[in-house]
Amino acid sequence: MKIFDAHCDVLWKLWGNPKLTFAGQMSQTDGSSRLHAGASLLKQAGVFVQSFAIYIPPTVRPSHRFYTALEMIDLYRRQIIGDESEWVPFRSAADFAWAEQKGRRVAILALEGAEAVQGDLLLLRTLYHLGVRVVGLTWNYRNEVADGVGEPHPGGLSDFGRRFVQELSRLRMLIDVSHLSEASFWDLLSIHPHPVIASHSNIFEVCKHPRNLRKEQVEAIFATGGCIGLTFVGEFVSERPSATLDDLLRHVERCFEWGGVEQTAFGSDFDGSDRLLHDLEHAGHWHRLQEALLKRYKEEHVQGLMGENWLRLFRRFFVS
Repeated sequence: MKIFDAHCDVLWKLWGNPKLTFAGQMSQTDGSSRLHAGASLLKQAGVFVQSFAIYIPPTVRPSHRFYTALEMIDLYRRQIIGDESEWVPFRSAADFAWAEQKGRRVAILALEGAEAVQGDLLLLRTLYHLGVRVVGLTWNYRNEVADGVGEPHPGGLSDFGRRFVQELSRLRMLIDVSHLSEASFWDLLSIHPHPVIASHSNIFEVCKHPRNLRKEQVEAIFATGGCIGLTFVGEFVSERPSATLDDLLRHVERCFEWGGVEQTAFGSDFDGSDRLLHDLEHAGHWHRLQEALLKRYKEEHVQGLMGENWLRLFRRFFVS
């Protein structure tokens, strides 16, 4: 089965720890930490498509955020899609067919929060020209575009945010609503005529965490033609101290009940959190999820969950 993971934070971890490399795992004895989604683990799992997020930590001063994004793109180009890499950079749907034909894998570059744009649409267009194709409007907090879920009294889109969304639409960039406040979410859907995704979010009615999506939001995403990528971060999966794979499947079941059989998939959030499911601690464990799904669902539905649902959306949205 083709595996398509809609979100990981490998670039952030590489940026924060120069001892790490995507191709090789450093030993625990030298003080460096292991990548959850390093090259060898992704190859072992047979991951066909991996989305790599550009996440700018709040500790980066505002004037340096765009430069930090460039540093992460440089890491992406040097370590992930280099000249002799098996990873193909994604720019349009044609890249999927070419990668399949050549036996290669596809790397998608995504922006997790508009902080890097620093209120300047020229910088957004520059990121597009550098290969970014998916954009989340916020991380957890307020920026020039919108409010995130972590704001104590969140509002919706700003005036600049509305122009930002219009530019995303013109550039044909896919909008990611993970981390977005509810007010911003509904503002976005009121002005955006295209599909939206939640690359790494779970279901509030299953686990009452503010980062999770409510039923009305889930159904609205499905109505746009978009998809939801369920994440493996334990605190978003279950309110119990130790979440399991079975807990994650409760989120799958709820999405299916709400009509998302062809619009539900996964966005692991590998390397973005150390509080992952006990059964899904790194990319080498993707087979455990597939095996558990096959015990509960038809093979065609499992193929959709593991990757075909994302592929269908990306092929349709990013027409060559």
